[in-house]
Amino acid sequence: MQELKEWIVSDNGKDHIGKVAASLGNDAEKFSALIAIILQNQPKYAQKAAWVMEHCCNQYPQLADPHISALLELCPKDVHPGVRRAILHVLEKRPMNEDQTGIALEMAFEFLQAADELVAAKSYAMGMIMHLSAEYPELRNELKLHLEAQLPHQSPAFKSKAVKILTALNKKKS
Repeated sequence: MQELKEWIVSDNGKDHIGKVAASLGNDAEKFSALIAIILQNQPKYAQKAAWVMEHCCNQYPQLADPHISALLELCPKDVHPGVRRAILHVLEKRPMNEDQTGIALEMAFEFLQAADELVAAKSYAMGMIMHLSAEYPELRNELKLHLEAQLPHQSPAFKSKAVKILTALNKKKS
């Protein structure tokens, strides 16, 4: 694992992160080592490891499934905002059991309401709630109320994602 940690931070840039992710491929054991680095929450390593995790999961999203509970536990803690954003992005559309869903929803609504949360994290939180609303339709109205209340006071990026979700929510009603 130490070798992987050092390789992750040995260079900056998207190309390097892509090379690390490609070397991990669809290997669940190597991916577990990557998750262990993120869970150690050492800023120097966790942020880059989270970026690699995103790249891996873009191609092999199922790699995250055995780690959902651990990632959900880490996400609301004192982690680098980039780590939080990456976790939310990876988990946004992953299937979860009932306990994980409850934790994810509570966390996503908290991030959505937090004035100091980054727009990217809020965007993935919106997406996660929207995705889970397919299984739990009663979430749609609550999500709609949260988005409509925040819309006038948010950034253009937030507004863009919120309008797309509100449009989709309104279509589901009809």
